[in-house]
Amino acid sequence: DGGRLAVVAYPGHPGGAAEARSGADFFGALDPLVFDVLNLQLSNRQQAPALFVAEKKTGERSPRC
Repeated sequence: DGGRLAVVAYPGHPGGAAEARSGADFFGALDPLVFDVLNLQLSNRQQAPALFVAEKKTGERSPRC
């Protein structure tokens, strides 16, 4: 069955930059055959929160990229 997981990382607090990198590493390593992953963040604001969303695919689909 499918499902979604959303995580917001706040790099502006002590240790927050490391947490944001860990989130990017974790979500970036998910199998693209199993998950679609979205990473949304403002490119021109280093301290802005990052939003990571993973959606587990259902059924058989080929990768888009």
